[in-house]
Amino acid sequence: VKCVSRTREMRPFWSRKKRLRMKKTIRVRTNIKDLKRKRNKGQKKKILKKGNTEKNSQKNLAKTRARLLKTQAKIWIGTTVVV
Repeated sequence: VKCVSRTREMRPFWSRKKRLRMKKTIRVRTNIKDLKRKRNKGQKKKILKKGNTEKNSQKNLAKTRARLLKTQAKIWIGTTVVV
């Protein structure tokens, strides 16, 4: 008696279920790996050169000050009352 090859639909239910479970675990693993890779890329970009750290921090301070002044000016302009 020859063994008839089964199609996917004819396979027992548990094996189909098992296949789906395996796919899900693989998908989750790849997603986690991708997230880790993205996180590492972001950290690599943020690393500054030793000489420029002070200069960059000064620039950032100046930018934040300017931004704050702009917002305060907008608030003052919005609240001015003509007497």
